[in-house]
Amino acid sequence: MGRNWHEWRPANRWYFTRETLHLALLSAGFGQVWFEPERRTYSLDQLADRLAQSDELSLSQRALIAVHGLFPSMLRKWKFPLPQGTVVVSAVAGPKRTECVVSIIVPVFNERGTVRQLLDTLLMKSLQGARKEVIIVESNSTDGSRDIVVGYQGHPRVKIILEPAPRGKGHAVRAGLAAATGDIILIQDADLEYDLSDYEVLLAPILAGRQMFVLGSRHGEGGWAIRKFDDQPLHAFALNVAHWTFTLMINAALGIWLRDPFTMYKVFRRECLEGLTFESNRFDFDWELLMKLVRKGYKPIEIPISYKSRSFKEGKKVSMIRDPLTWLWAVVKFRLVRL
Repeated sequence: MGRNWHEWRPANRWYFTRETLHLALLSAGFGQVWFEPERRTYSLDQLADRLAQSDELSLSQRALIAVHGLFPSMLRKWKFPLPQGTVVVSAVAGPKRTECVVSIIVPVFNERGTVRQLLDTLLMKSLQGARKEVIIVESNSTDGSRDIVVGYQGHPRVKIILEPAPRGKGHAVRAGLAAATGDIILIQDADLEYDLSDYEVLLAPILAGRQMFVLGSRHGEGGWAIRKFDDQPLHAFALNVAHWTFTLMINAALGIWLRDPFTMYKVFRRECLEGLTFESNRFDFDWELLMKLVRKGYKPIEIPISYKSRSFKEGKKVSMIRDPLTWLWAVVKFRLVRL
């Protein structure tokens, strides 16, 4: 429609994204923010009539006016949807928050060698401008990890969820999300691949009210290879190639450009989850979470972080055969499924 698009009229001069509107309402004390896009349909007759009222038309618009009458009457009157820039937003005045709480979800399965160090470091860490809520989801480990986790029972900043059987990282994170009460959600693996000192830089844009969704990009030091296994170089090469292959796929599916969409450090306002349900149990949960948040309108920014990869011999749990198949299915399913 070019300049004839109704959104360009002087009365419609202010523009927002879903994210900026959401942030504005949150800063004003509202919660339960819900967006309902206005759905409009047009027919060829309606488009031609609207264009005919303007004196400034492009060649393609003049061609539409000229040829639309050649179509059968039934086709000219058939209505089809067009993208709209109008949305109805509703919100509820929420209770006044006296502090910001960050819910840190820690899924644990067979991490005896690292989980104690990770949890001790996490609990000692202070967050400027926020209070921690640590939710540990233990999936019935076979190496003694559960006994270590149970030792934190009763800690004032810890919630412990003991699952009866291992059902995958995605299932554990979903259990943690259901128990989270904080304003901000952060997912933290129980290994030591990621550096907890990156919390401040990841949380800063959200605490400042500038972003709803942040990713910690493992390409912080440059280079295409984020995994380097001294004891398994071929496995590392295969995973790096797969990373960029699947990254291109997910970027194409969502129409965005991210360098590390599969990072564990996904940090977001809990309100982003409003109205969404999740079903993935394995590592495809990373795909489901990212794709549903982006499709809902929350485009993340990527912030470089430190990363020290571990090999399969050191405990990496991704399956080289099974998980890529679930990722292929995930990119199709979660791009097409209705939110």
